[in-house]
Amino acid sequence: MHNLKRLFIIKNATHYEVLKIYLNQNSISGNYVILTLDRLVGNEKLIQTIKNDKSLKLLEIFILKSKNEYLENFRVIKNVLKAKFLEKYVTLFDEVIISNYKTWFQHFLLNKLNPNKVTLLSDGLGLLEVPIIRDKRKTLPPERLPFRGNKFITSKILKLDPILNLNYFSQVNMNIGNDDSIEIFKYARGNNREVDVDKVYFIGSPIVELEYVEQRNYIECLKKISSKLDSKNITYFAHRKEQHNNIESYSFLGNIVYNTIPFEIFLEKEDILPAIIVSHISSVLVNLAPVYPEIQFIYIPINSNCIIDSIFLKRYEIALDGFRNIKQKNFQSWDYFNSNTIN
Repeated sequence: MHNLKRLFIIKNATHYEVLKIYLNQNSISGNYVILTLDRLVGNEKLIQTIKNDKSLKLLEIFILKSKNEYLENFRVIKNVLKAKFLEKYVTLFDEVIISNYKTWFQHFLLNKLNPNKVTLLSDGLGLLEVPIIRDKRKTLPPERLPFRGNKFITSKILKLDPILNLNYFSQVNMNIGNDDSIEIFKYARGNNREVDVDKVYFIGSPIVELEYVEQRNYIECLKKISSKLDSKNITYFAHRKEQHNNIESYSFLGNIVYNTIPFEIFLEKEDILPAIIVSHISSVLVNLAPVYPEIQFIYIPINSNCIIDSIFLKRYEIALDGFRNIKQKNFQSWDYFNSNTIN
């Protein structure tokens, strides 16, 4: 039998960390990586990390976003032509592992190969949507495709064929289609066992920057949480996409931390654990609740009336459905807040 080889198609540091977990659970020697980045700026460290990783070979880097939105179609054409190099690898990889199901270009790269197995790495909350999408169709919806989903371009030129069988590499169990499979993993943890009952970590998200929620409503939400935890030592962990001038408005919470590494790695290195980790929406809750049973992981749904983006509202409701289906004793909604919601 020939030597098994795998191709990982990833786009950020979190995907890289899950990739390393996958390698620990599924060890073979031939592992290749293609990066599909939104932009080169800000990803220099990730690129260098992969180049220095002796267990991986960086095959190519694709930049998916243009500085000018009017040049997006030219970027699409450029990347499609650049991907022709994969034709010489068409039978090399036994398995292709993608990391962002809703990114059409990862499907395009996959379709240029002929793997025996297709796996989807966990993309945090995004993973919860995929079984719902695949229950309706095994191709991407038109709004996720280039050229406005033109059928001739997507089927004849890009050849975006459906993924008939998908293996999920997931941190939580989910209801999936009969043709798909699932492999469960857990994030690593350190030897930390001591818990500070007064320590609370709030995991931020860029919902203001993305214009999903108005800042005044978000601040009001945070103030309500703070008032319920007024005797606790709260630390706000800012998301990398949150803007500094907005974060400064949250200083009433107490400590503000700007993390440069995934929170999962940060917590692994903590000497003393928090008693509570809370967020409106964060994959951290899903990722770490099974790993740290001594910590309470609490999600506080935002009132739908506060969400000003209709597309996000639909996605958020799907994520909340996924949260409610998780059967984990230390993972729960916090019903202190107006029937489980923040107004």
